[in-house]
Amino acid sequence: MLPWQSAEVGPDDRTVTVRFNASFDAGEVAPRLSADLTAAEVVLRLEMVPHVTDGGLAFFRVQAGSPNHSIDLTLPEPLAGRQIVDAWQPPSAPPAPRRVIGLDREFGPVAAGRRVHLDRLEVFDDSMVLHYRLRPGEQDDDDVHLLWDLDVEDDLGTEYEVPSGAYGGNEREITGDREIVPVPPSTAHTLTITVIDVVRGTRRVQRGRHTITLTVEAVRPPGT
Repeated sequence: MLPWQSAEVGPDDRTVTVRFNASFDAGEVAPRLSADLTAAEVVLRLEMVPHVTDGGLAFFRVQAGSPNHSIDLTLPEPLAGRQIVDAWQPPSAPPAPRRVIGLDREFGPVAAGRRVHLDRLEVFDDSMVLHYRLRPGEQDDDDVHLLWDLDVEDDLGTEYEVPSGAYGGNEREITGDREIVPVPPSTAHTLTITVIDVVRGTRRVQRGRHTITLTVEAVRPPGT
């Protein structure tokens, strides 16, 4: 689904012309306009539909500026003064963390001789996100891998999960984040993060530990 910029109603009160700005290959995709009618409004949905459905990818790009395409749709009944609404809605802003804990700790070697710098821990209502950077170190060309892991524990023995996160970068630096769930209980006093190097894909070697002293603001409120 993509946004449209304007909608005009024809003299018959049923034909709607939608104008939008996008870049696409007409040989691969085509715009499709549909409508959902209620008593108070007409919701128009603009989509790009591939000509073939063999599982391949078709690309298009929404562009800023004046509309460069238009598409017509005949409604099943007159508009009759109803409001026209775009079905596309901008994505909501991500929630702000409840607290940000600076870490500024570096451990290694991990991931084929690199150094991992733990930047900060963001605490949300139901999870935490650890932001890190992987920096070059003494690379072991005979053991090229990018596997490393985190173990997380608190003084109450809570079980934490650290699924894989997103990362990106280049040869000089890789930045990424790892989600940690759940948030520590309100009665926990310390949270310990252990950096693990996964050697040759199987052997787990501890490279360092950092313990955070928790405060009331960093954990769940009692009863949640």
